Amino acid sequence: LITLHSGGTLGETSGAEAAFAVGQRSSGHGVWEKTSRQVYDLRLISLVLFETGPNLPGSPGFNPALPVGPGFFKGWDTVTQTVRFTDADHFTSTGASAFFKEDGTLYREGCSTAVGQRVF
Repeated sequence: LITLHSGGTLGETSGAEAAFAVGQRSSGHGVWEKTSRQVYDLRLISLVLFETGPNLPGSPGFNPALPVGPGFFKGWDTVTQTVRFTDADHFTSTGASAFFKEDGTLYREGCSTAVGQRVF
C-alpha cells in the first residue's frame, strides 16, 4: 500500500511480509514526481531492523514449516518504481530494489512488477 501525499512525499507499507520476520522491516518513506502525462517515478527507503538467516532448502537448519526466505542483514533497502496509469483508476508498475548492510555494503538487488487500482 503506497500513499502519495500532496507536495511529493509518500508513505508505504510493504506487501512482502512472508520474506521478513515479524517487525523486521519498517514502513517505507520517500518521494514521488510526475514525469509525463500518466507516469510517476517513486523512490523510497525502509529500515531492516535486525538480521535473519536464510531458510532455503539445502541450507543448514532448513525448516519446511517456515516460508522459504533468503535472510536479511540489518541495514536498509531502497525501492524505485515507475508507475503508469492505464486509465484514471488503474496502473502498472516496474521497479527495482537494493538491500544494504549497516556499513553501506550492497548485498542484494531485485526487480518487481505490479498492477493496482486507486482505492479512493
